[in-house]
Amino acid sequence: MSYQERANHILKSAIKSAIYIDEKARPFYQNESSEKTFEEDLSVQLYENFKNNGISLVVHKYVPGDENDDEILSFFTDKRDLAILDWKLKDQSGEEEALIILSKIVNTEHLHFCTIYTSESNLDIVFNNILSYFSNMTAEEYDEIKEQLEIEGYGREVFDIIDRININRNNKTLTSSEMRELSKINKTIIPRLKTITGKQDPIDAIISASISRWNTCKSSIPHYSPSRIDREKKIVVLNNTIVSILKKDDVQAENLFKVYIEHIINDSNNFNQLLGLELHNNITKRSSIINHEFISFSKNALLYHRQKLKEQNLEHYFYSFMNEVLQEKISISLREKVSLLLDPQFLDKQYTENYQEPDLNDIAKINLFYNAYQMDKRGHIINFGDVFRLEGEPNRFLMCITPLCDCLRPQDNVKSNFYFAEGEIIPDKEEALKLGDSAFISFLPDNIIVRWGGRGDKKG
Repeated sequence: MSYQERANHILKSAIKSAIYIDEKARPFYQNESSEKTFEEDLSVQLYENFKNNGISLVVHKYVPGDENDDEILSFFTDKRDLAILDWKLKDQSGEEEALIILSKIVNTEHLHFCTIYTSESNLDIVFNNILSYFSNMTAEEYDEIKEQLEIEGYGREVFDIIDRININRNNKTLTSSEMRELSKINKTIIPRLKTITGKQDPIDAIISASISRWNTCKSSIPHYSPSRIDREKKIVVLNNTIVSILKKDDVQAENLFKVYIEHIINDSNNFNQLLGLELHNNITKRSSIINHEFISFSKNALLYHRQKLKEQNLEHYFYSFMNEVLQEKISISLREKVSLLLDPQFLDKQYTENYQEPDLNDIAKINLFYNAYQMDKRGHIINFGDVFRLEGEPNRFLMCITPLCDCLRPQDNVKSNFYFAEGEIIPDKEEALKLGDSAFISFLPDNIIVRWGGRGDKKG
């Protein structure tokens, strides 16, 4: 089975519920209008196309205000796998309303796919609006940057270079060359842009300066920056949601799902998302913890166990214990599942045909995937191995090294005194990777690598 066939199978298994949002769409409970529109025909064609692919499609006729209605927004996202969103939700305008809805979509953890299905002739216009809206900065901040740039009085040549760096931000060779050109014009430009934008990374500073001058939609609140963009394929990844832009004139409704699937598959950088989706498919559709022999106890037995712990003032332990039991049941149920993407013969073929030496950042990222999971611990017990970043001291990290049995009963066993190891940041990725298992190292988000025990243990 080829990579395309495996990816196709995974994606089709992952997408079972979709919604199409358009101001001219026709929901199926409404009669045809007297003058049937293109979008009404499109609604029917999309429904038939998705039904033939085993997908339930809901068609929603957008009305102004939907983007601010929490109940409607929940309807857009609850139990959806794919959202198809029109770009101009007010006939010839409505782009900002579409972006507000898109922000809700990408903030929905389980909704991994969205396509902007548009009649806009120039897809770069759509793409640039998404990049400026989802840039972790606000319209007010961009206005201030724009004013400062006008005061600097940079010429057309400087702004052209800044825009080229922004547009080609993923092309390291080109951006390096363009930055050298900026320095040739004036060595103070890049340091000045960092000061104006408040960005320490020169590329980030240049991107912010460029976007500030774009005539595009910008948000009143900061939103996720893209984790990856592909301008050529018109794909952007926002908070693990793959957003693709397709033109209505180029992709007929009856072919939309097929073209969308191919669009995602042909983007070779989506392998890790596909791996995650395959796990999601196995958990939701193939794993089972319901077995008569192991789940035949009564509700009263469960209540008895909880009550005994409550009497010992250990009710919090009951919930942690049950969560761990259920998680272990899921883990065991997945052990025998065969992964299409981790099949040895498939990986051997990929290595022979497509392997390219990864850079240090890539190796650090896969180590982050291997050993880290970010979660909100509020309301939960502290566990052995939990890592904390000290509030107000962003470069200080602590790891709980209190034995798990003491974490579960801290008042009785250790009088609520938890033990922590303090770590030190290793700035050199190459050094950290060379140390490997010979040192106690954690790869954390934001490209942070911490070595434990470097400063001695702390008790608190």
